[in-house]
Amino acid sequence: MEAWPWVFASAEDEIAFVRTSKDARRFRGLAEELVALAPAFRAWARTRPLQLLELGGDALTAARVALWLRWTPTASGS
Repeated sequence: MEAWPWVFASAEDEIAFVRTSKDARRFRGLAEELVALAPAFRAWARTRPLQLLELGGDALTAARVALWLRWTPTASGS
């Protein structure tokens, strides 16, 4: 049985796979952090994976701010 020296047809294919794998790991990490903040963020992450990757840590910051605003009584005095 002969071993295959290459898994990918070209270097470009291998680079694309590595990039995709890195993005997938990064997405999973960000999505897990969002869901840890509030399970309701799961739906947002599932429907907007590219936006989550683009925003990165800023998405987590925005989520924290949104939750803070939700949990903090307004300053209107009511």
